[in-house]
Amino acid sequence: MDQFSALELGENGCKTPTDNNYSYMGGCYLNGNPNNNYIWYSGFLWRIMGINADGTVRLITDENVTVIPWGANNTAENWDGSYAKDWLNNYFYPRLKGNDIIKEETWCSETTTDSSSARTECTNNLSMQPAYVGLITLDEYNLAGGSSSYLDIGQYQWTMTSYNSSRAWSVNYFGNADIDAVSDTFGLRAVINVNSDVTITGGNGTWSNPYEI
Repeated sequence: MDQFSALELGENGCKTPTDNNYSYMGGCYLNGNPNNNYIWYSGFLWRIMGINADGTVRLITDENVTVIPWGANNTAENWDGSYAKDWLNNYFYPRLKGNDIIKEETWCSETTTDSSSARTECTNNLSMQPAYVGLITLDEYNLAGGSSSYLDIGQYQWTMTSYNSSRAWSVNYFGNADIDAVSDTFGLRAVINVNSDVTITGGNGTWSNPYEI
């Protein structure tokens, strides 16, 4: 993504740390409220989050794509068996046109009891099965600036971070982190990682004229 010089990778995250980026799991991502990271792909408006350590580009849908329970009762520490993962990968993903640009990845599912958690490494991953689609973690939300960032969209949305065996973290209408029973029904914002060789065919990244791939 030549349009985002702030996302250039160094040895472990952003090559040049600034007020507009943050490092996470060896990648470099946007924080705050950029207005030029909109991208149109397969009938959905997405936001460019940043560049992963392997060079793939991380995208998140600009709005929720469905509203469902996170999972069955008392399964918050089992992302691999969650309703959210199943819907995103077995219903949403197959319906994306040109989904061969999406790379299968192992997603970070860790437990925390800290609403301000901003871990930059995944040291106790509870997810062992790779997938094409996931959700943001609470850590990513906070690292990007939380309620002061583009990741706060005024919609109730799940993260993939658990609080304990029965509850997971969500983001509420006010942009604050909440803990809720996984059987509760909230929105999902799909996150994907696309190959670095994708081609931008138009647009300037704004909401009214998003990039196209």
